[in-house]
Amino acid sequence: MLNQNNNTIDLPFSKQDNKNSALILLEIDNIQDIIKTHCQTEIKSFTTSALKYNLKNHIENSELFYIQDGLYGFILKNKNLTKNIEVIYEKIVNLSYQIDEKYILLECTLGISFFNKIIINSFEDAYAALTEAKRQKKPYSFLINSKKRTTENIDTVATIRQHLMQDRGLDSLVPFFQPIVDYEKNEIVKYEMLARLNINNKIIEPFAFMNLAKELKLKNKILLKMINYAIVMFKDSNINFSINISLASILNRKVRQEICTLMREHPGSAQRLTLEILEDYSSEHNFIVDNFISTMKSMQVRVAIDDFGAGEANFLRLVNFNVDCIKIDGSMIKNIDKAEMSSIVKLIVDYAKEHKKNVIAEFVENERMAKKLYSIGIKYMQGYYFAKPLSYKDTFC
Repeated sequence: MLNQNNNTIDLPFSKQDNKNSALILLEIDNIQDIIKTHCQTEIKSFTTSALKYNLKNHIENSELFYIQDGLYGFILKNKNLTKNIEVIYEKIVNLSYQIDEKYILLECTLGISFFNKIIINSFEDAYAALTEAKRQKKPYSFLINSKKRTTENIDTVATIRQHLMQDRGLDSLVPFFQPIVDYEKNEIVKYEMLARLNINNKIIEPFAFMNLAKELKLKNKILLKMINYAIVMFKDSNINFSINISLASILNRKVRQEICTLMREHPGSAQRLTLEILEDYSSEHNFIVDNFISTMKSMQVRVAIDDFGAGEANFLRLVNFNVDCIKIDGSMIKNIDKAEMSSIVKLIVDYAKEHKKNVIAEFVENERMAKKLYSIGIKYMQGYYFAKPLSYKDTFC
């Protein structure tokens, strides 16, 4: 429970209970969608009581406590937690939750830490695990050897910050490539270009530096540098490629002008480029975004909506903007085996086919997922099942 006086967490257990116990943080990913339908006070009461009841009756040795709306914790005594966590997760998301005679599907992510001698560290470790699970779009994550990891993280962040603040800090930016495949034909149709930093021969992934880049106002420079890399690398080839672009970049007039200039100067690259629009849509920016998309399409640049299904606003984007492609959010793909999620994805696919838009499923991790997605009409896929992101040399040489 959150202590309002000192912003600390009062965990409802004693030190003698710690042995063979774990702290699990449970975040309801679709809490905002639920709140839109019901009042916030009602949701807090409902989720707390419903989760307590279901955990008590279906998961032995568990004790739930409320932290804040959409975030709960529970203590679990289970000697074989690492082996049983998948079963526990499935029990939580597959249980029945009902408000006003309507059943609600909970989408959630878990962060797990085993208790150590300092209780508050257990909470910090569980929260770090939760953050890592959400970053990787996985249902749950453990944090092990946290003291070493924390020290490494602090050192890494300091190194990255110092590096990016240098005049030529972005010289270390390198593109990695992950294929998007046609599952039906078993062939690669394009590559998504993903930004990495190479600092002292160590590859740094975006989650470790993008927030710093945003703070230092470097994200637009990274975007333009990635586009320039693509123009140079694929100048004499017929390779199709996609690059992420944020809403903030689209709303920046200078960035829009620079992209337009590059596309006019390199029409061959424009024909092979897909811009994947990230982040939630806001209707107040309709005119600017729609005009940018129309301008890109006039230059034969394709436009996609990335992370589709992560929020209600995405459906408004489909109606308002003439995009070529929809990339379904990984949080939906990871739950594709559930009947409810499979039905939702099928509706998206049917809509896309009716309006002549391609659909790509990302975060495909195994053959079972690939076959399921293909069975409901998705043939374009991306994920570790096919290939992880690799350097230019490892991809093309």
